[in-house]
Amino acid sequence: MYVDKETSEVRYLQAFDFVLFALFMAVSAGIGVFYAIRAKRQGTSNRDYLLGNQELHVLPVAIAMVLSLASATSMLGMPAEVYMGGIEYIYVIAGVAVALLIAGWQFVPLFYDLKLTSSLEYLELRFKSKAAKLTATILIIIQSLFYLAVVMYSPSVALEAVTGFPVWLSILCVLVVSTIYTALGGLRAVVLTDAVQMVVIVSGFLALIIQGTVEVGGMDKVFDISRAGGRLEQIHFDFDLRVRHSFWSLVLGSAPQILVFSAVNPASVQRYKAVPTLTKARLVVFGSLLIWVVYISLVSLTGLVIFAYYSSKQCDPLRANYLKNINQIVPYYLMDTLYYPGVPGIYLASLFSGTLSSTSAVQVALAAVTWEDLLKAKYGHISERRKVVVCQCLVIFYGIISAGLAFMIGVVKGTTVIQVKSNKK
Repeated sequence: MYVDKETSEVRYLQAFDFVLFALFMAVSAGIGVFYAIRAKRQGTSNRDYLLGNQELHVLPVAIAMVLSLASATSMLGMPAEVYMGGIEYIYVIAGVAVALLIAGWQFVPLFYDLKLTSSLEYLELRFKSKAAKLTATILIIIQSLFYLAVVMYSPSVALEAVTGFPVWLSILCVLVVSTIYTALGGLRAVVLTDAVQMVVIVSGFLALIIQGTVEVGGMDKVFDISRAGGRLEQIHFDFDLRVRHSFWSLVLGSAPQILVFSAVNPASVQRYKAVPTLTKARLVVFGSLLIWVVYISLVSLTGLVIFAYYSSKQCDPLRANYLKNINQIVPYYLMDTLYYPGVPGIYLASLFSGTLSSTSAVQVALAAVTWEDLLKAKYGHISERRKVVVCQCLVIFYGIISAGLAFMIGVVKGTTVIQVKSNKK
């Protein structure tokens, strides 16, 4: 719950907030049910389940590429990072641009022309070694499960901050909804749901930015206060390791991570292979750059607006011990400035959008990796329907495992969620 420190008013989510939040979760799950009914009527193959039969459109797949990585950890952690350290973090966009340009020109043609469902199959072809593929498969499964645990835990922090709901309950909500629409609908459901979720995410951030700007007195005032508070300092180009952020640490730190994810990570390869041609696969990767620019700009501006708002009030919620940790600054600000019926519910929906998109992306990717790289050689003779059932069971299995790990993330002591995420990756 939120307590107004001036009036001692206790603020909870209202009934309308819960209605909107529940409606969003129901829509997400309903997309999976829709595709499950459609598949039952028309019949479906494992290729359709894992790759959408390579019939998907560029824009929703590009959105899915971004949301696969831009989870609730960034929705909480990046504004908190800007609030604490300044706008320099936005230069991570340069690293993203370098990575995506390389991925689109060099890696996408390679994996698309090989007609592989899992990018890890390339290792066996390249080195003529099943051991290489097996080792990589095991490592990617372990890494992905820990990544899932972090992105499941992140929104539970925010939900606890604004409602008092226990962490385990929010993790369970993510697990159930993500597993339902991913297991039932496969990649088609995941991509379509991501497109809907992006609209909700952008709406949530715009509400935060607009309200804060109005409260402060205009965007010019936001930048003036941020500049006076040292949040608009010019980026450092030196190699001083004592500097919190420099151009080189942001670019050289983000570019390899984004390159690995967008070029060879099974989740991303699965997405850009879901479109019908190589040209469209490249458009997916290049188009995702524009979406990244919009997304990073929004979350960074949110951090500046929050800083300007509390600076104008001469109050730092963290130093005043109103917060348990800086990761709660965005939901705290939400309940402080936008306590209108339905608005907190919309924000929670946007926060869970980021989580659901990441969890569903990894779940369906792990199902593809496990089937193609571990099970297909022995069980490839079974019927298409049974192959789909096996992949659905894998989605459920990995969801349960990652949820269990998510309960353990609460013991991690970090500055911001974005740092915990980076450590886990």
